[in-house]
Amino acid sequence: MIEGPHTHYAESRSGRVAYRAAGSGPLDVLGVVHAFIPVDLMWDEPTLASCLDRLSGFSRHIWFDQRNAVRTLGLDVRVGVHTGEVMLRGRDIGGIAVHIGQRIQAAAEPGEVLVSRTVVDLVAGSHLRFEDRGEQPLEGVPGLWRLFAAEDQPIGR
Repeated sequence: MIEGPHTHYAESRSGRVAYRAAGSGPLDVLGVVHAFIPVDLMWDEPTLASCLDRLSGFSRHIWFDQRNAVRTLGLDVRVGVHTGEVMLRGRDIGGIAVHIGQRIQAAAEPGEVLVSRTVVDLVAGSHLRFEDRGEQPLEGVPGLWRLFAAEDQPIGR
């Protein structure tokens, strides 16, 4: 099992916010963890821990765990998740996988996490559950793509 970074806590107007920071590199990645996995358990899921470990190789990433903090600011977050080869372009990233992730995000409803079939296949056998949202066109991407909404679910150790 990959050991994750220490969980830190900060006070905000809406309560305590948990966060973890890992990795180093020219790219900063910020993430707000959706309700389906708390930040302090992210590294306990082997598939996700492996992905985070690889992400640490070329970026610094910070994950926040305050599921309602964004909404208290009057913002609705839309999340799109896809996995594939990412091209490093100086201090930026690119490639078709990034483009697909952006298009999946655009298809998400406010407060929703949409993922591609690829992600669902990669986490098969985990505790994560998804609702099939059917095949949808993604602007600038050939064909139809089957998308899934991550279901909110508390998990324990």
